[in-house]
Amino acid sequence: MDYSRIGGRFFVFLINLTKVGAVLDFYKRKLGKDLELIVWSDLPVRERDRGDYEKDPNSRVFRHAAIAFMHDCMLRARSNVKWIANFDLDDFPVAERLNLPEALDSIEKENKNIAEIIVDWKLTRQKIHWESLRTPADIRFMLSASRLIADDSIRYDYRISKKMFTRPERVAIFDMHNVYRNELIPGQKKQYEHVYYSGRKLFLLHMRRFQRHLVNDDTRFNTTVNTRFLVTLNRSMMNNFKKRLQYDEFAAHQMSPWATEATEILRNLEQCRKEAFGVLLTDENRMCQQSSGGCEPMLMTRSKFIRAPISWVDLAHTANFNNYTVSRKH
Repeated sequence: MDYSRIGGRFFVFLINLTKVGAVLDFYKRKLGKDLELIVWSDLPVRERDRGDYEKDPNSRVFRHAAIAFMHDCMLRARSNVKWIANFDLDDFPVAERLNLPEALDSIEKENKNIAEIIVDWKLTRQKIHWESLRTPADIRFMLSASRLIADDSIRYDYRISKKMFTRPERVAIFDMHNVYRNELIPGQKKQYEHVYYSGRKLFLLHMRRFQRHLVNDDTRFNTTVNTRFLVTLNRSMMNNFKKRLQYDEFAAHQMSPWATEATEILRNLEQCRKEAFGVLLTDENRMCQQSSGGCEPMLMTRSKFIRAPISWVDLAHTANFNNYTVSRKH
């Protein structure tokens, strides 16, 4: 997705550049100082071992890393930007009239002394066309093919989950879905507050790329939300992306066998959410249930570390995948 279409400043925290180096180099050339690349390590590692599963302890720690770099991003953003948001690559902000700053300011004007705007996180399904990708010039965002899943077909924890936009100078402790403590309002003894906003002015699409293993046959779709805006948005994004690609060597960068690798990575991530290194995740073993990488417990819990070799083989037939949808009740 062409996130740079929304303007502002971008902080990207890097642990391993192996797969995404060329992409980040491209956007760095286009965005300059508005894209800040930050080499990140929660735990010390020699440069030559960075990203190595056996030698880099950071490759096996996920939750602690996420919490740490989100707060680092918040501190860097203070006095530099008005709003920050921590999104996954499959999260897509949608604003009224396709103007994100205007939507944020409009909601803030209606709510005094807020630190966060917490918005709906709408799960979608869209087709995967990775097989046709050979170079960046082949990319088509395909937003118009996305379909919103009906609430009663979404697993409960994903149905109630939200995402948020945050004023960096007003928040103290938070994560991607929740706020735990805000700063005090100057001259007062109470914290800045947050507001839940649910409406068409601002929301996020959770554009999960479903594999066939993850989809129930009787999944129902949302028919009340008009998604024609996705056609306009897709056209705008494609125009911007083509302008950036024009006369740039990145347009011809060979991504093959990208489709095969992307499918394998997606399968690995989905199995890791369910079975970490071959160990079924439970509350009892205190491993992080929803971690999408690493799957070791948070350092702050003082849980005993469980280290096991990667054991995934022939994932297409043996993986115990996470499921985001539920069967319809009859």
